[in-house]
Amino acid sequence: MWAFFEPGRSAMLPNLVRGEAELRTANTLSAVTWSFNLAVGSALGGLLAVAIGRDAVLAINSLSFLVSAWLLWRIRCVEPHLANAPPMRAADLFDFHPIMEGFRYIWRDAKLVALMFAKAGIGLLGAHHVLLPLFGERIFPISGTAVLSMSLLMAARGMGALLGPFAGMRWVGENTHRRRLAILAGFLASAIGYTALAAAPNLYAAMASIIIAHAGMSIIWVVQTLMMQLQTEDRFRGRVFSADFAALVLMLAISTHVGGLASDAGIGPRAIALFVGALSLLPAAIWLVFAMPLWRGDHANPRKPLAG
Repeated sequence: MWAFFEPGRSAMLPNLVRGEAELRTANTLSAVTWSFNLAVGSALGGLLAVAIGRDAVLAINSLSFLVSAWLLWRIRCVEPHLANAPPMRAADLFDFHPIMEGFRYIWRDAKLVALMFAKAGIGLLGAHHVLLPLFGERIFPISGTAVLSMSLLMAARGMGALLGPFAGMRWVGENTHRRRLAILAGFLASAIGYTALAAAPNLYAAMASIIIAHAGMSIIWVVQTLMMQLQTEDRFRGRVFSADFAALVLMLAISTHVGGLASDAGIGPRAIALFVGALSLLPAAIWLVFAMPLWRGDHANPRKPLAG
């Protein structure tokens, strides 16, 4: 259901705020909220799993989604482009034409193509979903069990994602050039973090490495989302974010699956972490060489067609 939620949230957010400054703040707060919940929830989840068991933790977690749903239900949002649209039908859930329209819209704009590949670059590093449990179980177990160490590593991921937007968005501000630099810096931070994780001598060093890596990923996410929102017309925004998210999840699935296969083939977690760190340099190089020049000297016309 994440695939329904995230594109809708990203597309709706500009209609809930006024102006670019508020949109920048809203995206930062959204990322910080998610990161705080991940950091605190992971740590508490590990402690509760040891104290009261896994099933009780799952039950508590399910209640949190009901609270979230109630809060979302209370939002009142005005979307002018839907004023004359017909009511949604159940069959619309299985209609993938809007996603294809989103891809076509993106393909006509070189900048949107570059931004979509930046988000997909985060998915390329999705093997961390495999890596963190492996490091908790095989490399840094606490008292012979993986539960606490896994939860602490996941909490470090959340802490990095929490610190990234705070530090990065303060530096970026309203400077459009710094936004592009922030995405580049985010990929480089991910490369440094996962390379350091491969050599981490203890759990604390591993957590510090993960904080650095995911601070970088979080900066990419927040800045890319903001730039995509500003680059897209309101009536296409939902379709564009659906296509954008589809590219992310595809790369995430491939990366996670390959990471799992590598582990099953006997490749150790440290070697996989080193590979993920090196892999981060690929989207960094593509962004530096091909994407950043698209914005050079282009201030008057925000849309630059890629194809007819």
